[in-house]
Amino acid sequence: WQPQQDNKTVPLERICRAFPHISKLGFSGCSKYHVPQFVSMLASNCFNHLTSIDMSENDHAAVVDDMCNALQLSGVVSVRIRKCNLESLPVSIENLANLQRLDISNNPNLRSLPLSIGNLTNLQHLNISNSSQLRSLSDSIGNLINLQHLNISNNQLRSLPDSIGNLTNLQHLD
Repeated sequence: WQPQQDNKTVPLERICRAFPHISKLGFSGCSKYHVPQFVSMLASNCFNHLTSIDMSENDHAAVVDDMCNALQLSGVVSVRIRKCNLESLPVSIENLANLQRLDISNNPNLRSLPLSIGNLTNLQHLNISNSSQLRSLSDSIGNLINLQHLNISNNQLRSLPDSIGNLTNLQHLD
């Protein structure tokens, strides 16, 4: 599905009416012209049942902040932002209070995670693998008390913060 046909924009209301119970929304690999329209749909709160969003393989890192702000009051529990050339995650990631899964792997320019990552206390799975510029994790990672799976493989991490010991529910560390 593409939001534009023959240079005509499909009205947002029509999309919302057509898919009122959609729970998973993927717009990976979309052109730079379609991504803002998807974020507008999220901000309109027309997808009340949305639990999962995948915006992987988009070279639109600036849109991530808009997406986090648009989803702040939602029930989204899973977000994938893989292969987006992210250099950093926006502080607004903390707005996704219900988030249980976050996959930001394969972002080779990702250098750090914001301190606000520690506010995602419902997070159970975090994948930051294959981010070759990532050299450290903040102490706030220790606030992720429900974290069960942490994938930090293929990074340039030199050490782990002492707060990693607070992750008493951690079952898998890659």
